[in-house]
Amino acid sequence: TSLKLDARTPAPSVSIKLSALHPRYEFGRRTQVLEELVGTVKQLVELARERHVALTIDAEEVDFSKLGFDDDKARAVLKLVLSYCKRGTLKRLNMSECSPDMKVPLSDWASVAEEMALEGLTLEGCSGVSGNLTVLVELTNLTVLNLYGCKGVSGDLASLAGLTNLTMLDLGSCDGVTGNLATVAGLTNLTVLNLGGCEGVSGDLAS
Repeated sequence: TSLKLDARTPAPSVSIKLSALHPRYEFGRRTQVLEELVGTVKQLVELARERHVALTIDAEEVDFSKLGFDDDKARAVLKLVLSYCKRGTLKRLNMSECSPDMKVPLSDWASVAEEMALEGLTLEGCSGVSGNLTVLVELTNLTVLNLYGCKGVSGDLASLAGLTNLTMLDLGSCDGVTGNLATVAGLTNLTVLNLGGCEGVSGDLAS
C-alpha cells in the first residue's frame, strides 16, 4: 500500500532522544556506550533518510560529562549528520549539557546548521563552546537558538538581526555578547528572549 500526502499534510517527523537508546551511561562503559549509541543513531538516520522522515536529535536528558563526551565524539556526531542526513530532514539538533571538555567551536555547529537548514540549534550548558555571533548570520531558517551558558561566545547582537524566523533566543550567561537591543527589534516573531548575564548589552527594543 502507499500513502499520498497533499501539500497541506505535515511531513512526518521523529525525535531521537539519545537517553532512550542505551540503558547504561557510566564512564566505565564509555567506549561501549558511545560505539553502540553512534551505531544505533546511524541506523535510525539511514532509515529516516530512506523514508523521507524529518529528524530531531535530542541529547537534552543525556549527561555526556559522565561519558567524557569530548571533541572527538562531538565531531563524530557532526560527521554523522553531514554523512547521513539530507538537507532539510534534520530539523533540530539539541546537545544540551555537554562536558566542558567539549570545545568544538561555534563555527562548526553553525556550518552544520547551515548545511542542514536546521530550524533549531541548542547548545545550552556547553560551556566549552566558543566563537563569534557573526558565524550565525546565514542561519535564517532557525526558529530556536539556545546558547545559554556558552561562556566563550561573544560578538554584537546586530549579527543576529537577519534571523527573522527566531521565536526563541537564549544567550543567557554569554558574557562576551555586546550591543544594543534595538538592533534585534526586527525579530518580531520572538516569544522568548533571554540575555541575562550579558552585561555588555544595553538599550531596549523600542530604541
